[in-house]
Amino acid sequence: FEIILERAVHFGIGIFTISTYFKGKAYASTSHEDHKKKATDFNWYKRAFETFKKGQAGLTYAATYKISPKLLSKDIFQDEEE
Repeated sequence: FEIILERAVHFGIGIFTISTYFKGKAYASTSHEDHKKKATDFNWYKRAFETFKKGQAGLTYAATYKISPKLLSKDIFQDEEE
């Protein structure tokens, strides 16, 4: 999940929520609105991830996100064999 967040920073992908699960059950979640930050402000989701990671070992993570149409249209997402 940490790698996914690093890639979100690199590509400017907005993260709306991070949800955590412990032993298959919902544990905790937070959103950019909870932190009063824009979804594309990487500071909120990096801080939230670190807080979750330090608070409970063994969590699994999920996120809701948005990739802008402009980013999706870039060649980096196209099949290189075409």
